[in-house]
This record gives sequence, structure tokens and C-alpha cells, in this order.
Amino acid sequence: MSTTPFTEPAPQRLLSLVHRHGPLTRAEIGRRLDLARSATGVAITELEQLGLIQCGPPVESPRRLGRPSPQVSVRPRPRVLAAQVRSRSLTIAAVGLGRALTDRTEVVLPPAERTPEAVADRLAELARPLLRRYPGLTGLAIALPAVLDAPNGQIHAAFHLGWTDVPFKKLLAERLPGLALYPCNDGHLAALAESRHGAAQQARVAVVLGSDDVGIGGGLVQHGVTFDGSAGHALEAGHLQLDTAEPTRCPCGATSCFETQADARALLKHAGVPFTDTTDPSAAVAAVLADPTQTAAIQATADRIGAGLAVLVTLLNPDLVILTGQLAAMHDAPGARERILAGMETSHVARIHPVPVTTAALPTPVLLGAAELALAPLLAAPRTATTATG
Repeated sequence: MSTTPFTEPAPQRLLSLVHRHGPLTRAEIGRRLDLARSATGVAITELEQLGLIQCGPPVESPRRLGRPSPQVSVRPRPRVLAAQVRSRSLTIAAVGLGRALTDRTEVVLPPAERTPEAVADRLAELARPLLRRYPGLTGLAIALPAVLDAPNGQIHAAFHLGWTDVPFKKLLAERLPGLALYPCNDGHLAALAESRHGAAQQARVAVVLGSDDVGIGGGLVQHGVTFDGSAGHALEAGHLQLDTAEPTRCPCGATSCFETQADARALLKHAGVPFTDTTDPSAAVAAVLADPTQTAAIQATADRIGAGLAVLVTLLNPDLVILTGQLAAMHDAPGARERILAGMETSHVARIHPVPVTTAALPTPVLLGAAELALAPLLAAPRTATTATG
């Protein structure tokens, strides 16, 4: 165990530890962070004074001699806002350390209210009451189904919303002045959440694919770090072009994109269910998956999911594939998992090194990934972030 004097990173490391792993005893924290008992105590005191953690009653352990050790946990109060924009709906919630999610609200976006300005208006309307209810919130992260420049919030294309070259961060900043804003791709945020808190925590290389609406998004995790690519556009997996007997034009302009063959629209097409501007994709998918007469539609879609995964496994050689949202629901349908795995095995890489396919460990990985992004400044510099917000 280190006996070096207390250094500045210790509070950050301690806060991140209990944020990710939940309540731990003081003794366990010292062991995990390799801190002397005195250094652990100083870090705990600092974070307690900042109102970020709390110490509970001592916990006795049959494996440990001596005095019971106090249990340390994050203080359960909202710290940030997290939002998810879809092509037909919008969700916002207040989120605290330790994935404490509250005040979740979801609203449907009618076709006339899907313009950038209208979505920014609606998001600001939902955020303002939460900002009043929880003074000191440090920021708002927004998950977007878009190819965008995350630092400046410029959306290059959000195909399923019909947006091109939209300064979305600027629009939102005009409506929520003074609030730190963090726009990001939704697939990348799902990967971030699963890498920090979910199924990808132990993976060396994990591919995370999901569909919460229409289209398919993705993210790549390498040794616990999300890979965004040179400009933040990595793993636009839904736009892999796959051979198919029935080519379909994608909103991106290409033909036979993966998402046109394996998302909600594809399943409903196989099932003979109409898909319109007012269809709720998740509800429609759930209805088809629950219908015992739709086995053929489910199998056909599972085959295409497997075909897309075969390409990704060949290119990226992951040791784990994680499916979220509707893709997870399709995976769990009777007989679908076997079809997906069979499709993957058309990849010689998958045959040499079989890749497990699992579903997300988190109930709302995109929203929790957005929260993780917004919490990053607080986790990196607790004193600075809490002082800045009063």
C-alpha cells in the first residue's frame, strides 16, 4: 500500500470508484486505490465537504479483523440532465452519481414538431422545471441520432429527422443560456454507459449495437475506452451496405444499408405491418415479437442482424457484441438468437474465435451514457465543478 502524502487525484479516483461500483467500505476503497488509511480519510473528508459522498454505519466483515469499516457511497441527488432525441420522441431525466435517475419524462414529437427549432424548444421546455427543482445541476448532455461534430454541436446529418447542417448546440444554448451542453451520438453514448457500468466492463474490445427508434447506431469500446474515430463518426454501423435480394433505399442516399434490413422498419415489413410517420417503433416491434404467427418475420430479420454482425466481427475482431433496445428484444425472441449466431459464423474470424452476443446490462444505456458524459467534468475535478455551480 502506498504511504505517499495525499495528492490531488485521490478525491477524483475515489469519487469515480464509488460512482461506478456502488457503496464500498473505507477499507475496501483504500485497498482498491492503493492509498494509506490517512490518505483515504483525507479524500473522503474532502468529498463529504463538497456534498458528493456520504459515510454510513460501519460494516462488519467476517473476513476482516479489527474495527468495522464505515461504508462510503455517493450522495443521492441529481447532478446533471440527460436527454435523448429520437425521430419521433424525446426523453429527459435528472441523473445523479451512481446512475441515480429521476424525473424521467418522455414526450411524443408529432411530425410538425420535428424541426431542429421545435425540438430545441421542446427540450428547453422540459429542462427548465428540472433546473429550477434541482439548483446546481452542472450540465445537459443530449444523445442524438446523428452524425455530428460533438464539441461544437454541429449536426452534419440526422437522416431520420431530415436534418442537415444544423447548429443544434447553438439553438439549444439560445434557449438555455449559461448551461453547459454536451451533444453526442447516441450509439457512442450507449457504448460509453455499457463500458462504465454494464456488459462491456470486462471486455477488451466490444461492439455495441442498438436501435431505440428507427435506424441502427453503434459504438466501439477498446480496453474500457470508447473509440470515436478521427472526427467522431466511427461505427456508423447502420450504414454498412449488405448484399440483399430486395435492395432498399436508405435515407442516407445509399442502397441496402444494414439498418434497412434489420431495424424496426425491416421487421414490420416482413410482418406485413404498415409503418407510418406516427408509428411507435418500439411498441410495433414488441407487438410483432409477441405474435406467435410472426415467426418467419422474426427469423428473416434475425438473419440480417447476423449478416451485419458478421461484417463487423470480421473488421473489428471483438471479444463481445452487445445489443441494445429493439435489437436486444429481437435477439431474445424465440429462435432468433440461434439465427443471429449462425449468420455471424459466415465470418471466418467468428469461426476461428467465436464471439459471444449478449444484451445490454443497463435498462437505458443511451440515457445513462448521456449522463456519464455530462458528469465527466464533476468526476474529473470535483472541487472545481461544485465551486462553479455554487
